[in-house]
Amino acid sequence: MTASRIDSAAVPAAGFPAGNQRMDRASLVVDRGWVHEVLPDRSGFVLRNSSGLHKVDCRAASCDVTAALRELRPEYVVTVEGHHDEEEDGDTGGARLKCTQITVISESQGMPFTAATRRYASPALRAKYRYLEFRDPEMLAVLRARHTVLRTWCRYLDDHGFLQVETPLLAHASGSGAHEFGVVSQRGDNVRYALAQSAQVYGQLVMAGGIERYYQLCRCFRDEDLRADRQPEFTQLQVEIAFAERDDVIELIEGGLRATCDALGVALPSSIPHIPYSECLQVYGTDKPDLRVDVSVEQLPLRLLEHGRRSPLSLVVTHLPDGLHPEVPWWDSVRRVAGVRGAALAGFLDPGARARYMPFELPADQAVAQLQLVPTYRPGLAAVWTVRPSQVRRLHAALYDAVARMPHRPPTFCPVWVVDFPLFELAPEGGSLIAANHPFVAPRDECAFAAARTRRELLALPSTSFDLVINGEEVASGSIINHRLKTQERILELLAVSRRERASSFSFILESMRYGMPPIAGVGLGIDRAIALMCGKKKIREVMAFPKTKGGYCPVAFRG
Repeated sequence: MTASRIDSAAVPAAGFPAGNQRMDRASLVVDRGWVHEVLPDRSGFVLRNSSGLHKVDCRAASCDVTAALRELRPEYVVTVEGHHDEEEDGDTGGARLKCTQITVISESQGMPFTAATRRYASPALRAKYRYLEFRDPEMLAVLRARHTVLRTWCRYLDDHGFLQVETPLLAHASGSGAHEFGVVSQRGDNVRYALAQSAQVYGQLVMAGGIERYYQLCRCFRDEDLRADRQPEFTQLQVEIAFAERDDVIELIEGGLRATCDALGVALPSSIPHIPYSECLQVYGTDKPDLRVDVSVEQLPLRLLEHGRRSPLSLVVTHLPDGLHPEVPWWDSVRRVAGVRGAALAGFLDPGARARYMPFELPADQAVAQLQLVPTYRPGLAAVWTVRPSQVRRLHAALYDAVARMPHRPPTFCPVWVVDFPLFELAPEGGSLIAANHPFVAPRDECAFAAARTRRELLALPSTSFDLVINGEEVASGSIINHRLKTQERILELLAVSRRERASSFSFILESMRYGMPPIAGVGLGIDRAIALMCGKKKIREVMAFPKTKGGYCPVAFRG
């Protein structure tokens, strides 16, 4: 399950020309590209193009070649003629080219950085000259990985009977939670657009039009604060299926994910678990669990008798991920957080000492002696806690959060489906009902929804929403969309959406439901986040050709 680092050798150059090489005559090779490096002993140089690195040997060349070699500098664009050596070059892994002629196509003057020195340049300088980073084989490998992912998804969906339909970028304001970019036309103040933050609304209309399987690689725009996993414009794969259930969509997306991982050489677990939303919150304290943070909790068959307590305490053993060896300050902070949750650290135990897990009832001090606990942690030991049975999940969540905050992360690729999100939740201020996902999500049980009357009953209703989470990052989100107008109108009433707001923001969606709307299962997959995870990158900007800065502009073109 190890996610291998994507490098120039790991991703095939499919879709790209095999360099700029041409066989003009039977044995003469013509190759073009950039000078990656001039060898220190001036015996030749390394040529770089889309097919990789190639060593050019000039040791037995003519005086003209020797003279041209003396003038070469890194990043010159050249044409090279010569003959292939029979032996492979040990450094580049390719055939050596014995040079007979060098022609300089263009010179490079005053480079801010080269492919070889890119990693030592400042982030601001690299952002300003982003296009020069493409010359680094490592960066080029990321762009090829992105190309491979997009191509694989399109082929996969084509093979499963999907039709690609493009929807507008200049769209109608959606009225949802995310802030949108407004576009004003010079034709007048009455002509206004919003840049589409998602193709979801139009996707519903595509389904209403009778296209039963639709997908689109769409550009999305959101005017929000930027973070490591957020850019003002990004790419989303939108997939909609008519007459489908949740598990049909999950199976489809999982198959596509496996196809893209296979194409990039990234291993995926044989099965992807499904965890209900409520269990995620109870066990991990988040609806985006990172399954690499494997904090297991084992309740021992022991009960501790405490003076003045009606019910005995439980003893639980917590096992941390392999290779994680926290220091004393970390344990002190965890002890304080766990104490708030009613748990006390009794000591540390050798987890192999199963013989001491004998069922018994003892006072706490005697139990510590019986288990031969030690007070100080050392690698290989497990922590033992005294805790009320009802608080075991809260202890688990506290430990998960503490481990997740540590910089240590095993190099694995751990996806999980989080299912059964609630249909409604309470607004942070005011306590009114708001949609847990978006207003068009269908309830999982329409009969229960129709029967629910009290706020408590409504908050207990599960929806058809689901998320794909990989290594603690939400990569995809989907749901079944309402197709019954009566159900949809009641949801909008419960959300206190006025008739005027419905008419201005949702009228065309509600109208489409009058003309025979099929049940629709849809999902949006964040391409940038998925590729960043597959390539082992921490920020999605690292897998985008021209990302925006935190200030929201592209430094390549911005000169303010």
